[in-house]
Amino acid sequence: MPHNTNSKASIEECYTLKISTLKKWGHLQSGMDVHNRIHTWKWEDQKLAQISYSIQSISPAQKQLALKYRSGNQSVEYTIHLEGIPTNLGNGIRWYFICPATERRCLHLICPLGGKYFLHRAAYPELM
Repeated sequence: MPHNTNSKASIEECYTLKISTLKKWGHLQSGMDVHNRIHTWKWEDQKLAQISYSIQSISPAQKQLALKYRSGNQSVEYTIHLEGIPTNLGNGIRWYFICPATERRCLHLICPLGGKYFLHRAAYPELM
């Protein structure tokens, strides 16, 4: 089915930060801090976007994710809180982003193409 150019942008077309990715990379281990890392989004070996980030442990169940990147010609820097909740099985911690706009716990934060911030999908009601 052809893409309708008059339709709304979709969430799948956004840049995404995922808790599962941070966990896979070992960034959410207890007491671990991560400094000056870079994540790059690519499509067919072409660099689309790049973001610099650091993660600092505040307590065993709280971390801060500091983001730094460019949106258009503007430099953007802000911090996103991460919260660890004990699992119902008692065998670890389940990590969540706390959206800076909605204050909701979430596993993914998105930034639409041309957008400025990584936020929960509810902060972007114009997206499908």
